[in-house]
Amino acid sequence: MNNSEELRFAKHSKYYLVAVIFLLVAGFMVRMIDLKDPPLSYHPTRQLRAAIIARNVYLRMNPAADPEAVEYATDPALYDYITRREPPITESLVAFIYLILGSETLWVSRIVTALFWCGGGIGLYLLVKKMASQDAGLISLGFYLFAPFGVIGSRSFQPEALMVASIIWSLYFFSGWIKEQTWKKALVTGLVSGFAILVKPNALFFLLVVYVILLITSEGVKRTIGNVQVWVIAAISAVIPAIFL
Repeated sequence: MNNSEELRFAKHSKYYLVAVIFLLVAGFMVRMIDLKDPPLSYHPTRQLRAAIIARNVYLRMNPAADPEAVEYATDPALYDYITRREPPITESLVAFIYLILGSETLWVSRIVTALFWCGGGIGLYLLVKKMASQDAGLISLGFYLFAPFGVIGSRSFQPEALMVASIIWSLYFFSGWIKEQTWKKALVTGLVSGFAILVKPNALFFLLVVYVILLITSEGVKRTIGNVQVWVIAAISAVIPAIFL
């Protein structure tokens, strides 16, 4: 490849980078429309649950909080009724931002979940680019960011946005491990997969099906069963959520 061809290739790659950044920024801004509206447009009961958990965490962390409010918000009768099926990762992050801002600002949750979703978009682009092409990556990213249900769902105060992003990154690292089976990549894949399942156990079903199909089609049943790294990935993925449960 001569210098002129290399220069053209470099410029071409920058166009893709600009397109990716434009899509991510536009996708994030779409989710900021009516930012401060009450969370009533989509699954309000589930969002209220997250808001109550975030308030609980915030009041526990805030030394200046009204003791009466703390007592009410952390009442076991109320908190146990809400229950926790998964660790309050998103809720705790939102509560920490409350603490920085000095007040309970519920619409912050929309910014947090939108950022999670866009972070998953980066992983999706890289995954599709690696498996197909940059053009396919851009098309996939555009659909992921602007599909109407995705826009609405990723604005809601729920763990789904972080779960989806974690699933995408798990698939990205797993596809890398499939091509180059090093212990480092196996450990990273196990950690990210375990985190995805920790965020919400439903991730297990999405990851397990894809992992099994990729392993059987690329390695075969016998080699998959005999591959120690496969079992290490599975063990790490299971141990991380098991510790919480």
